[in-house]
Amino acid sequence: MPPLARVVAVLWLLQVLYGPFKAWISRRLLRRQRRIFAQTVPERFRRALLIVPAKGAGPDFGSFLHLVMHQDYPDYRIILVTESGNDPAAIRGRAFLGLAPGESVWRSSRSPGEEAREVEFVEAGLSRDEGQKVHNQRAALARMRPEDEIIAFADADIVGSREWLQQLFAPLNLHRADISSGYRWLIPSRPGWVNWLASNLNGDIAFLSGPSWCTLLWGGSMAMTRETFEALDVPSAFRGCLNDDLQLTRIARESRKRMVFVRGLMAPSPVDYDWSRFWEFACRQYFQVRMYVPLFWGLALFFTTLWLAGVSVVWWGALHGSPVCPWLILGSSLAILLTHQLRQDYLRDLFEPEVFDQIRGARSIIWFTTTLNFFVHWLIVLTVIGMNGIVWAGIRYRVRGRQQVEVLSRD
Repeated sequence: MPPLARVVAVLWLLQVLYGPFKAWISRRLLRRQRRIFAQTVPERFRRALLIVPAKGAGPDFGSFLHLVMHQDYPDYRIILVTESGNDPAAIRGRAFLGLAPGESVWRSSRSPGEEAREVEFVEAGLSRDEGQKVHNQRAALARMRPEDEIIAFADADIVGSREWLQQLFAPLNLHRADISSGYRWLIPSRPGWVNWLASNLNGDIAFLSGPSWCTLLWGGSMAMTRETFEALDVPSAFRGCLNDDLQLTRIARESRKRMVFVRGLMAPSPVDYDWSRFWEFACRQYFQVRMYVPLFWGLALFFTTLWLAGVSVVWWGALHGSPVCPWLILGSSLAILLTHQLRQDYLRDLFEPEVFDQIRGARSIIWFTTTLNFFVHWLIVLTVIGMNGIVWAGIRYRVRGRQQVEVLSRD
């Protein structure tokens, strides 16, 4: 085997062996983090503002409203912001709370901790030179008050429990972090290769989250302290951006802010793709990664290329009579099986049984399709190299820079 091929084979083997270690340590850290948050009571619970940018109202929007309204957290208010007051999310939100069409603020009459203290509806208008979601968020941030001590963001389609905000805010209330974030796990709504593949690719990324230096914030569930918000000047940092969470990740890392991934906040996110919509979604995600945190895009390209090169080299060596390569194939196969078994154990700890059952189909095929997953991942990473814009929620954008966005058209 040529020297370069040997180097590739060794690096690939190390990559394979890292899989079971990462799955094992992730489970230990999940249990440790849960134990710390359960046993440690903060001196006080800071007042929180939860900002929910929304467009449209899916079939589960009512469940989402019930979720955010009835959190087990003593003092928080909500701003639901849409581009138009005629957006279905705004209409259904007002109806859910019993507000008349012209009313924009609802206030609770119950004791603190039973439900949100207040809900405000904000109409942001159409964006011209930034992403519509970011435009909505900036409109909501203009409605902040001096007493808002935690600023949180959530997508209007997440699934969670009554303890969601309490868990998200725990690192902030315990002074263990400046910014905290959860992540999503894509749950196939129906069986099928494209949904299984999407779930598994997303799961590979979810397992990479960990220490602050390698954490990517997720805008579907993230929060920061007021001090961090002001130090980073978030409204200015968001101005002209397409993306919120990766831009915040970038400036927080540059400012050496402490970011914590709350491992127990893996939101089950039902999806039902066809191949075209899956590819559009995946490329949209990696286009934003390349634009806002290019180091992570480069790492994704390196490690997917390394996997494919390593598999090719080892099989080439085995077919050409190398006495070592067959053993490498056998050992790596066992390590990959161990990785998937340890990940299964982690997911059993993470999710309720009914949620775990929903992802069982996706997890069952990954035992045999690991290299296929890497190949698809590699193609997605390569595809975004030549892209200069995306279509997101019916809006076509051209992106010239991190804070240079142009709206080209709307459906």
